[in-house]
Amino acid sequence: MANKLRQLKSVSDIVDTMIKGLKKEWVKVDMNTFGTVESGLCFGCAATNTMCELIQEPFTKNDMNLSGRSEKLGIGNVDIEFFEAAIDSLRRGNTLDFLGYLNHIDYLFSFKLPYCDDIEYNQELTELTTENWKKNLRHYEAYRDFLIAKGL
Repeated sequence: MANKLRQLKSVSDIVDTMIKGLKKEWVKVDMNTFGTVESGLCFGCAATNTMCELIQEPFTKNDMNLSGRSEKLGIGNVDIEFFEAAIDSLRRGNTLDFLGYLNHIDYLFSFKLPYCDDIEYNQELTELTTENWKKNLRHYEAYRDFLIAKGL
């Protein structure tokens, strides 16, 4: 399967994909897990829903595991772990770690990653939790718009 991260065109596109994935809630949002199945229902965090948005389908109980997610996205297990860590850092409001984790897998993207100074944001990005993500997603929409305005 082809590398699904190649369809992302910028850092703002990554942020937008997280936002869209959460809004669609491809799998039930639980920010405490990268993916689990309970009573046949799939749960996942911002990273899980971001990956579902990339593949345009929810994970199932058969492919929710690391190798299943890796196969669906067309990238290696270690690469999935770095991508998940990047999105998890982003949803915690840590833009520098977000970029740092992406730099570990920069060869997977079709664009050049920006420098840390370029993505620093002077507004607080409230951590998205299982309880507050719907209310606080607007902060991430503003961050996405900030990045777009900078051409990132």
